[in-house]
Amino acid sequence: MASPTERSTEARILDSAIIEFAQRGFAGARVQAIADDARANIRMIYHYFQSKEGLFRAVMHEVSRRRAAELREMMSTPPTTLEELAVIFFDSYSRQPLGTRLLQWEALEFDRSDKADADDSWVNAEERSRAATERVELIRRMQAAGHLDAEIDPESLYVALVGIALSPLVFPALVGSATGQHGSDPEFRERYRRTIATLANQIAPGKALGSK
Repeated sequence: MASPTERSTEARILDSAIIEFAQRGFAGARVQAIADDARANIRMIYHYFQSKEGLFRAVMHEVSRRRAAELREMMSTPPTTLEELAVIFFDSYSRQPLGTRLLQWEALEFDRSDKADADDSWVNAEERSRAATERVELIRRMQAAGHLDAEIDPESLYVALVGIALSPLVFPALVGSATGQHGSDPEFRERYRRTIATLANQIAPGKALGSK
């Protein structure tokens, strides 16, 4: 078992790597810069993570772990309406801008879906699939309860809700062009949050799950 000092060094490396990879992507990130920021010897990075790619994969695991923990807290009382679920998605991504930037870099640098010999290149794909399945199941339950049109594909709707939640973070220039504000502006976020809630309520108006 690693000592507290070793765990602290590993945690510092991960924290520094999250920032460096989020700012520069995998190709642009410098391992030495991560070591310097973490106040660690560069050899410790290779001791813990074996390679730069191993460190990137550990970063993606850690970011996913943190977001999953936050979502568990936000969904400790499970959402019972599509409106609640949509707003939770937006709030969770808005609270982790570095995680969103990492998802963008991962898509740019690691997506091999257009290759004939593509393998499963996404980090912790199985964990992500389980989490997505749980959220799709919430949508299915809304359909089963009669609060959402059964003709709507629940998996596609889940993808759409996440896409809506991510849009201001992923496309800040779009926000600026349309509103003259930045995607991180609190006033815009509140406007956008209300819009998401209204849209979700238009898609699935009515009662919460379990209501009569």
